[in-house]
Amino acid sequence: MVVEKNKVLLNNDAKIYAHHIYDNYDMETVVGSIVQNPKSPNIWGIKNESKDTWTYIKPDGIQTTIPIGRSATIARDIKINFGLVIGEFQ
Repeated sequence: MVVEKNKVLLNNDAKIYAHHIYDNYDMETVVGSIVQNPKSPNIWGIKNESKDTWTYIKPDGIQTTIPIGRSATIARDIKINFGLVIGEFQ
């Protein structure tokens, strides 16, 4: 995932820290994690563990929200508006 000029490596047990989203030095506060879909384990997602609702942006421009505690599918060319920055799956 690319967040502004930074690349964040996402693997099966990755955590996204406040540092990645808010460009600070907080490497302890988890704001997201990589999860598997329990019904379809070959589908991976990002779970919102922050204090804010995120916006999921599909390549066609359709937007949906990702409430706190919910997950969204990771797919190429999908963007997530984290509030202060936008990340894109490449």
